[in-house]
Amino acid sequence: MTPSKASDLALIVGMVRRTQIYFTPAAGNALARADNAARAAEAIETALRYALRAGITSNPQEPGFAADLEAMREKILDEMEAILAFGDYAEDYPVELETVTVSGSDERAFCLGSETIGAGNTAELPLAVARALSGRGKAILHMNKPKQD
Repeated sequence: MTPSKASDLALIVGMVRRTQIYFTPAAGNALARADNAARAAEAIETALRYALRAGITSNPQEPGFAADLEAMREKILDEMEAILAFGDYAEDYPVELETVTVSGSDERAFCLGSETIGAGNTAELPLAVARALSGRGKAILHMNKPKQD
């Protein structure tokens, strides 16, 4: 995978992490079938594009999200470039490729979960993805249904 593609995936995951984008059944199923980082990236990107088009974020009352996307993109790119440049860190914490798991009986929507192997919370998710992209490890993404209030 080229550095450019790696940065693109890191960017996408960063935006999903920050906005808690919800996945439609089709996007959730595509991610569940992903057997490598590239296919997971495609599924995440598709879900993100649909969500942005529909204006769906963790807070639907924030219609300005799409307008702020470019500023967010620049900030996340800076963060992810720093993480990808720090790739040697990953050698000490290898992770294995796993099938994405989907939990919950509500198939209407799924959101990106907070756990990855080698990552304790969503703040560390891009690092696990960066490890997978650098060829030093593979990330596992857990899909969980959104909490209903």
